[in-house]
Amino acid sequence: VATRKLLTENKVHQATLNGLVSDLSNAPAFSERVDTEVSEASEEDPKNKAVAQVVGKMWKDMRKYGMPFFLSHVEEQQKWLQRRGPELQKELDGATAELRGHYHKLIVQATPKLVEKSASATQVSMLWPLLSLAFVLPSLF
Repeated sequence: VATRKLLTENKVHQATLNGLVSDLSNAPAFSERVDTEVSEASEEDPKNKAVAQVVGKMWKDMRKYGMPFFLSHVEEQQKWLQRRGPELQKELDGATAELRGHYHKLIVQATPKLVEKSASATQVSMLWPLLSLAFVLPSLF
């Protein structure tokens, strides 16, 4: 159960990082998003239009200079997750196979074995009605 959860989290994290890499690699889309934010802030408070523009430019510059380092960090995480994915899958497959084997072993052990009656067992089973009659008949008289 824990391995299955880790494998699922690994896949989700990989998908998140793929989206982040595509976002980081698309500089024009980011610039457009910042320009939209700046224009919305300027419309809300026209007195601080210059402040919004300065903050927007600063945001773009921070992204421009910080993005290569962050992008390399994200790519390293992606590589680690991609290496870890098959390991987790192998561990999950092993645990599943072990569980199947254990289940099969329990089923096989739980089934009753047919016991062949030996000659002495047959003789005892034939003697039982006679012995019971021997004890019951005298008590009737």
